[in-house]
Amino acid sequence: MSLPPDQAVLISGEPGLEKDNLAALIHYGSSSRQQLMLRLDGALLKADGIDLFGAEAEPGLLELVGDGDLLIDKFDQVCEHLQLRLQELARSGPDQLFQGRLFFTAESSVPALDRCCTLIRVPPLRVRRQDLGEWLRYGVRQRSRKLGWAKPPAVPDAVVKRLQSYDVPNNLRELEVLIYRALQQVRRQGQD
Repeated sequence: MSLPPDQAVLISGEPGLEKDNLAALIHYGSSSRQQLMLRLDGALLKADGIDLFGAEAEPGLLELVGDGDLLIDKFDQVCEHLQLRLQELARSGPDQLFQGRLFFTAESSVPALDRCCTLIRVPPLRVRRQDLGEWLRYGVRQRSRKLGWAKPPAVPDAVVKRLQSYDVPNNLRELEVLIYRALQQVRRQGQD
């Protein structure tokens, strides 16, 4: 997928889909990958926007990021007044205030950003059941590496089919927990 290099990006989807990681993948796959990418939790931003936009003699984070990219995670939890300022910043594109690209994540669509952002909707795992086997095997390989295992355990097709009948309400986060617990159980069984 090729995205316009300067256009803001809104990544939306249910909780647990690691939308911030998707934003980082886009950043690191772009020409600005050598620049800083700063991630901020939108729920923690000050309502007046002073931490982003600065005040009198104090520069804000937008100025400090410079040509880097800025991710506002949980945009739907940003206070309304600050949302309006960020929407205007997204509409204006790179300007004197901020030269980088804006990324937003949200759990639901944000109609006000539809015209000024590239929109990416991440579907939940329950509608991508056919992908669960690959996600599961990938997660087992990753977690096994972290545990220092030379070879990850095989994931039987029966396990994949059983998981495909489960809705995985918390998406990738829940899948990671399931993998962690299963590998801990494998480890305990190996010690017996």
